[in-house]
Amino acid sequence: MSRALDKDAKASVTAIDSQAVYNEIVEVLTSNNHSELLEIEFLGKGHILPPGNNVLVEVNSIGIPKTKLIQAFVVARQVFFKHINDDSSARYQDIRNSTAVILLTDPEHLTAANARKRLIQKVQKNNVSEIEALTKELYFVDSLLTSRLNRHTKSPTLWGHRKWLLEVRQSISLRHDVHRDLASVVMIAAERHPRNYYAWSHMRWLVESVEDGLNASSNELLISDVKNWCVKHPSDTSGWSFLLFCLIYISPLPRERMATQIAKACEEVVAIAVSWRWKGESLWGFLRTLVTSGRLSDEAKRTILEPLENMLHNLPEDTKIRRMIQEVHDHCL
Repeated sequence: MSRALDKDAKASVTAIDSQAVYNEIVEVLTSNNHSELLEIEFLGKGHILPPGNNVLVEVNSIGIPKTKLIQAFVVARQVFFKHINDDSSARYQDIRNSTAVILLTDPEHLTAANARKRLIQKVQKNNVSEIEALTKELYFVDSLLTSRLNRHTKSPTLWGHRKWLLEVRQSISLRHDVHRDLASVVMIAAERHPRNYYAWSHMRWLVESVEDGLNASSNELLISDVKNWCVKHPSDTSGWSFLLFCLIYISPLPRERMATQIAKACEEVVAIAVSWRWKGESLWGFLRTLVTSGRLSDEAKRTILEPLENMLHNLPEDTKIRRMIQEVHDHCL
């Protein structure tokens, strides 16, 4: 969201009860009444709210006008810096509420993110329901990361905060569903912000670092789901890079079974690329790296030779994409 306000927005900010706006936005952000993550959007001037409403809410979908958010942010900042050094339990909710609005407005507000970490640590020290606190915090952070807000889905501060939360979960031996994170958080964030390096890097960390993150069956499902996602988003370099990571660098499967998975993925991607006459570099760069990795069997290479030749036959000479496909073809000989 742009930090700039036009003249109409400034006039609106000074004309409405900012405290009431803050309270209403806090209420929708901090309620965990839905099984689904919150769907958050910022609304432009074209969206006229019903009289007396500061936020549009329909089940788990939330629409917040930009002017209302700025009003709430002004109040949130005042509350936050008034109580930031107050370690009493009485101020727990004030800090939690104000930082929720601050991070919604500015996802790179590191001070607010660190304050929320301290709230979790405070819960740990006081033996309150730590699991409940972690669950609520993950719900909030995941709602921001999967929102239709461009800065939030690719925010290093928010992804780093999520990683910290999962490390805390591991420290108290809580199991974590890595595949659920792929489907409901990482892929959604990557779809809403293409080439989302931070989302896929977080997924790499998950499969490498979370205890019991992958086994043989979940690895096969992971590869299948990531491959299907990449095929639907063939120009997304970060997605293809993660698929390569799954195929080449992590291998909980026996060697022969992994070789079968690699061959299957390669054959399916080639078949789709040829049928679409796809000329994007991301997909062919993935295939070139996979073919030259030494992990593809000779039989699998022979299988993709004919479709590659058909593709080359229909391409003009001396183009970058033809040279890439030719390189894939030549490494299969």
